[in-house]
Amino acid sequence: MCTLACTPSRTSPPKATARLRRADETRRARARGEPTPVSERAKLSVLDATLLTAGGIIGVGIFFNPRAGAAAVDGPQAFLGLWLFGGLVALAAAFTFAELGSSFPETGGWFVFLREAFGRFPAFLFAWVVLFVVSTGATAAVALFGASQLQIAFPGWFGADGGVGDKTIAAGLISLLTALGLS
Repeated sequence: MCTLACTPSRTSPPKATARLRRADETRRARARGEPTPVSERAKLSVLDATLLTAGGIIGVGIFFNPRAGAAAVDGPQAFLGLWLFGGLVALAAAFTFAELGSSFPETGGWFVFLREAFGRFPAFLFAWVVLFVVSTGATAAVALFGASQLQIAFPGWFGADGGVGDKTIAAGLISLLTALGLS
């Protein structure tokens, strides 16, 4: 069985050969003390990367789902057991992505993994779906959650009967945070 440390054979598929070649070049550059393509672009601290990863795995669902999950099962033991099971599934996913990240030492994440497995066009399509559907949907979900929490925390600020809707507040939150991020 060939790992990243072995030399590609003549029977290796072209993608695997290219991946092994890139990994060997990266390893040689590190041995010479030269910066690698990944390290040149790294601008996040370990704490930044850890918090981004945890936020990506946990998401905003942890604030929405506990009440519905607890109502759907019989007793707190079943609820905590299912919560623990979900945590183990998330841990397995994190380990899977860690392994994929170490197998493909280049920037790009999902795109790189899909490109190596299925080719450039499916990876390109997935990247566009993430850009226009997944990321925007996640942003909207987080903003709607924030808007609902603001209305609970400050009930008099948005009209006596909640006159300003969740969607308006969410759009304002997104606009405010975008402006802060651009400044």
